[in-house]
Amino acid sequence: MPFYVYLKWSSPTNIHRADYESRYAADEFFRALQELDDRHGKPRFTLLKRSSAQFWCYDTAEGDPWWLIVRILRDNAIPEANFKIMSTILQDAAGDGRPWHFIKPVDGPDWTNGSTFFIRNKRQPNLYWSVSEVTPDATIVISDTQNSKFRISGVDRDPKDREKVLIRGDRVTISPASSETGPKALFIGPSKCETDIVVVGNVSAEPLTCNKVDGDEWELC
Repeated sequence: MPFYVYLKWSSPTNIHRADYESRYAADEFFRALQELDDRHGKPRFTLLKRSSAQFWCYDTAEGDPWWLIVRILRDNAIPEANFKIMSTILQDAAGDGRPWHFIKPVDGPDWTNGSTFFIRNKRQPNLYWSVSEVTPDATIVISDTQNSKFRISGVDRDPKDREKVLIRGDRVTISPASSETGPKALFIGPSKCETDIVVVGNVSAEPLTCNKVDGDEWELC
């Protein structure tokens, strides 16, 4: 399903919209922009932040135009984004505008590193991951009456670095937010389906889990 993002330059004007093939492609493009350097090894953006998953703000280094993101696409500076994104200028530096179409916002939080989320079943959204209070070792159960928040962090990233968005290619750790006083990281993906509920696959923002009976997909909310 297409995913839409507003991109605003640091000035009061200059806004454009990017249409992505999916939310995952949008997050992967944002990560690539964060890591993009100029020929001198300096970041192409002096500011790049997400007010939300669908509203990004940025500023460009001296010598780069306000429409730098359009130039990056035109120059194919991020080849993996080719055929996954198109951009439309909504309001330019002269204040000239084009018709705006309302973007329906997505539900749920932004998928940023070190944040906490509920994890629910995609097919049966009444089913959630929950930390069982019956045993002392934080057993995970699936429940339609209780849910627990889990902190998800990139394996190679500082959990306090909340500026990084998680993407599908990240390896992550998942731990109950309620157990942060002790070392109780429950999962490190990828893994094999050895217990009732484990994280499998090289995934993060779309955690894919399975059980011994059949596969299920889960989402962050």
